[in-house]
Amino acid sequence: MNSKVLIAVLLVMVIAVTASACKKKVEAPETGQVIDGGVTNTEDPAAPKKIESKTIITFHCYVNLGNLEEKDSRLGGYTYDFEARLENGAVKGTYKKSSYDGMEEKPFRESHEFLNEIFTIVDKYDFAQFNGKKHFVAGLPEDFGSTIEINFKSGEKINASDNQGSFLPVEAVEELEALFRSRLN
Repeated sequence: MNSKVLIAVLLVMVIAVTASACKKKVEAPETGQVIDGGVTNTEDPAAPKKIESKTIITFHCYVNLGNLEEKDSRLGGYTYDFEARLENGAVKGTYKKSSYDGMEEKPFRESHEFLNEIFTIVDKYDFAQFNGKKHFVAGLPEDFGSTIEINFKSGEKINASDNQGSFLPVEAVEELEALFRSRLN
C-alpha cells in the first residue's frame, strides 16, 4: 500500500472516530441510560391501578394539545400546566396556558375543597389506569406530551408521563382547564 493511500485511510478513520464522538447522546429520564434517538417505554407493573384514598394533597398535570385542531376541542393549539398543592389548610394553585404567542400564568388560592373537585375529575376519567406509564422518545422537544403527578394523603401516588403525545382524554383536560380557569380573578 503506498503512503498516500495509507494516509487517506488513516484520515478517514480519524474523521469517523471524531464524528461519532461528537454525536449528541441523550439520557433517558430516571434511568440515566444513554440512548441515541431511541424510545424508552416502561410500565411499572407494581404501580397500583386503583387508588383507595380520595384526598389529594398535590396535583400536577401538564398536557400539550398544540397539535390538536381547534375544531376538535376549544383547547386545541395550546399547552396547559395545572398545579394545586395543599398548604396550611388552603390550596395554592397555578393555571398556565401557552402557545407560540406567549404564556398566561395565573396563581390563585382556594379552599381545600378545590382538591375534592379535582379528585372528581381524576376519578371520573380513571387517571389511576395510567399509573406507572413512562414513555420517552429521545430527541423530541421537552414540551411535548403529557405528565400527571398526583399525591394522596394516604401516601398513594399516580405518576405517568409520555413525551410523545397526550394519553389523557381530551374531555378530562377540558374539565380540568375549566375548573382551574374558573378560579382566576
